[in-house]
Amino acid sequence: MTTKQQAAEAFERYLETGNFEFAKVVADYLLCNKEEEMKCSECKHLIADISQHNNSRSNWWCTIARTECEPHRRIAQAKGNVIPTKTSPRWCPLKGGKQHGM
Repeated sequence: MTTKQQAAEAFERYLETGNFEFAKVVADYLLCNKEEEMKCSECKHLIADISQHNNSRSNWWCTIARTECEPHRRIAQAKGNVIPTKTSPRWCPLKGGKQHGM
């Protein structure tokens, strides 16, 4: 049984090395723990660009999800300093879903 921490470390190693053995560890974790929801607010790959102005919007970015044009993918944009999403988007690489825009 793979823990969440082991899966996160294996995913980091997979991104660094491209070794599929690490990807298998992540896949094993995702298949066994589908009931546990991923939350962007608790993820260590979250970048928060909190606006200091009252009328401006704040942005939240994911450092490991990339698009064709941007090095990071935007998770949300809203007024205030709390991320408006409750769970991770369907394109989250840690969730194991399909990555759109890759």
